[in-house]
Amino acid sequence: MRTLLMAMVSLVAVGWLSAAEPNAFPYDEFAKFVEKIPGEDVGGVKMVAAFLKAAPAGGTLDPAKANFRIRMADGSAVPMRCDTLPAKAEDSTDPVDRKRIQMGFTHKLWIPKDAEKYKGAALLNDLPQGFLEIQFPLPPREVPAP
Repeated sequence: MRTLLMAMVSLVAVGWLSAAEPNAFPYDEFAKFVEKIPGEDVGGVKMVAAFLKAAPAGGTLDPAKANFRIRMADGSAVPMRCDTLPAKAEDSTDPVDRKRIQMGFTHKLWIPKDAEKYKGAALLNDLPQGFLEIQFPLPPREVPAP
């Protein structure tokens, strides 16, 4: 079941690159998708981590060329933080990061979790269509009441 959920999360994320505008995804859709995913406090801002890797075998992700950003409703752009993960899983202290590194993910993109502030915005990048594989952490399991 967990594998199926991970596959569904990946498919939704791959759809991120197939919105009406090339390499754009409406922030409002992202906000609905991550509603139950707990964010992390990064520099005083609630963020959701997206794990990234180049989809083509042997491809290399260059965050500078990717130019990850949020286009606000007023047309202004806000850059997004993209961290390079360690090359070896054992070099990471975070168990979630270690697992993603073992799966071949190379970067961690921090996306702000603030539906009100980013209403009407779009997540953008400058990579070729289909270049990225993206995976979000799963929301916590809801345990049915006894």
